[in-house]
Amino acid sequence: MKINYANEASKLLSTLSRVDIPVEIYELAKKCNIHVLIRAQESDSNDSSGGDASNTKTMFLSEKLIHQLWQSTNPKELFPWEKSEYYLLINSDNSLERRLLTAYHIAEKHLAEKEGKRIDGDIISQSIPTNTIVYNLALYILVPEDNISNFLREFELTTSEALSSNIAIEKLTQFFLVSKIDIVNRLKLSEGANYGCE
Repeated sequence: MKINYANEASKLLSTLSRVDIPVEIYELAKKCNIHVLIRAQESDSNDSSGGDASNTKTMFLSEKLIHQLWQSTNPKELFPWEKSEYYLLINSDNSLERRLLTAYHIAEKHLAEKEGKRIDGDIISQSIPTNTIVYNLALYILVPEDNISNFLREFELTTSEALSSNIAIEKLTQFFLVSKIDIVNRLKLSEGANYGCE
C-alpha cells in the first residue's frame, strides 16, 4: 500500500473543528471513536529526549474485547466508561510519549479502515515500532506538513539545516509537543517524498 502521509494526516485532522498547534490529539482520538484512558504517576514527566520507554504499555481494544476483559476481572461491577468503538489504555509517565502513542493508534485504525480491515486489538510493551508507515503517519498527525513548513520558513531554515541545529530541534519539540527523537524522524521524512509503502 502506498500512502501520502501529508494527505492522510490532513484527512484525519479535518475532523477537528479547528487544527491548533500543538494538535489536540485526545480530541482527535474522540473523533475517531477511540476512548483514551491514561494511567500515570502524579509526578508527570515531560522529557523531550524520548528516552527509555521500557515502562510503557498500551492496550488498544475493541469494545467487545474490553467488555470481555472487564467482565472477567470485575464480574459484579458495571462497565464504567462511555460507549466507544475502541479503548486505548496507556501506561506512561511521559506526556510526550502518551501523545505519540495516541497518534500511533489513531494512525493504525485509519490505515486498517483504508484497507477495509478491522482491528480487534493489540498490546504494545516497551516502545512502539518505528520505521513503519503507522509510526510515520502518527508523526504527520502530530506535526502537520503545512505547520512544519511554515515554522521552517519563518526561521529561514531548510530541513537539513534544522536537522543539524539543536536549537531548532528544541524549538520544534516545544512547539509541537513531541520528543526530540520524533522531531528528528519527522524532519527526515520531510526530506523524502512524504510517501510510504508497505
